[in-house]
Amino acid sequence: MAAGTTYPPDRDGPYLVGVRTVELVDPTRNNRSLTTEIWYPAAESARGQDGAGYGITARDLAGLAGLAGIPGIPETSLVKLVETPAVRDAPPAPAIANNGLVVFSHGYRGVRWQSTFLTVRLASHGYVVVAPDHAGNTLVGPADSDDVIYVNRLADMEFVTSQILSSAARPDHFLHGLFDTRRVGWTGHSFGASTVLVLGIRDATEMVDVPLAPRVDPRMVEVADPAHYELGSAMLVMGGSADHTCDFTHQQTIFDKAGRPRFLAELDGAGHFDFTELCGNLFLRMVPQIGGECGQQAGRYFPAIRYFVVAAMNRYLRCDVSAAGALSQATGRAQTDIMAYTAEP
Repeated sequence: MAAGTTYPPDRDGPYLVGVRTVELVDPTRNNRSLTTEIWYPAAESARGQDGAGYGITARDLAGLAGLAGIPGIPETSLVKLVETPAVRDAPPAPAIANNGLVVFSHGYRGVRWQSTFLTVRLASHGYVVVAPDHAGNTLVGPADSDDVIYVNRLADMEFVTSQILSSAARPDHFLHGLFDTRRVGWTGHSFGASTVLVLGIRDATEMVDVPLAPRVDPRMVEVADPAHYELGSAMLVMGGSADHTCDFTHQQTIFDKAGRPRFLAELDGAGHFDFTELCGNLFLRMVPQIGGECGQQAGRYFPAIRYFVVAAMNRYLRCDVSAAGALSQATGRAQTDIMAYTAEP
């Protein structure tokens, strides 16, 4: 494939970012409906407009923090948890040659907007980024059993990817011409990272696979059982040295089993939820399973995460060989396949 234009991965790209929320319905699974966020490069006419925010109801937030049942908490009032510069329903940018699609899978009991620091940054570099809510395994609402969740997640990602690709092929769709449908990458966090890793082993659709803090889950036999596996794509696996949920031995094991090209990044001192926006909200830090996996300074690791992921997409989705230097030079002491990164305070 022809190489596309890339931009420095340590800063925002040149594009304004738009965002739309769509419902994708899978008729093969009892009309399973997936609320899906799409971030994309937007037209200049969106400049100066307010960005989209995300949140949950006050009652749901109280429940997460263990304060459910307190009288007087309104049921429907929305508490804004995340603000972004992405403009809601902005017109798309003109067609971009050699661009790619990135599909993101959120963590266990996560949410599609949990890592907007990364999804919006990727869109500013010209990528179309799509993230579904995995119904039955989101931040709020009823939860399915783990076995059902595992099966659904894999099918969700395959379905959403195919739906976006087919939609973008239609001349009347707003994504038409915004990316090359042959260039697909997957990324995700935690259980979402493990999900995209399994898909990368099963399916040759994607060109690059970027699992963030994945776990070697015994249910994921494609990852847990073999001594070696081929993804059919490049892989960048990242983790944190202070992650007590999916400690770095899991990422090291995945790296050791994977074929080349492969990269491994360890963020010194990062906890499990430092890969998300969830640590940046005081209310969510009150949730024990979240707050215990957050560093003292919310967002400290965002620059490193964005740097590595954008560099990986530039190299393997835009086929820019020069972007390989960004992966190798990130620390100034990279080994052949292994990278380590220490965030500066």
